[in-house]
Amino acid sequence: QPLSFHLFDGTVLHFDSRILKARSDYFRKMLESGCREAAEGRVDLTSDTSIGPTSLGVVLRFIATGAFLGPNDVEMTTEKL
Repeated sequence: QPLSFHLFDGTVLHFDSRILKARSDYFRKMLESGCREAAEGRVDLTSDTSIGPTSLGVVLRFIATGAFLGPNDVEMTTEKL
């Protein structure tokens, strides 16, 4: 069940909505609410210039894995924080 995130710069990031629902209460509530994003499989972020592909990618990776790249590209997990 792909979910696409459309960004202001034209970038489109695709992510599995099942992972988002399983790992994030926010996305679970949003995607189970019957909202437009859930029905269309598309999240329109084109009007928000503060969200870029790198930052959204980091957030999505963190949701999926519980890890993110910290300073100097050292992988950090929630256990290390």
